[in-house]
Amino acid sequence: MEKKPVEWITTAGVDGLLQPIEKRSDFFLSDEDFRALAEWYLAFSEKRELLGNTNHLLYICRKQK
Repeated sequence: MEKKPVEWITTAGVDGLLQPIEKRSDFFLSDEDFRALAEWYLAFSEKRELLGNTNHLLYICRKQK
């Protein structure tokens, strides 16, 4: 990425903390709980110390002019 004409904005983990539980048959969230989980997940997805818990990283960049 260093050689690409982009400005790095952030790196986020996109699946690690949720992946082990999302396929469980007893995993269910109401709409209200889903909103709360989404807010929590977004708040923690960029924490560098948690990026090792994910299988995929998302590099968010802005194309330079």
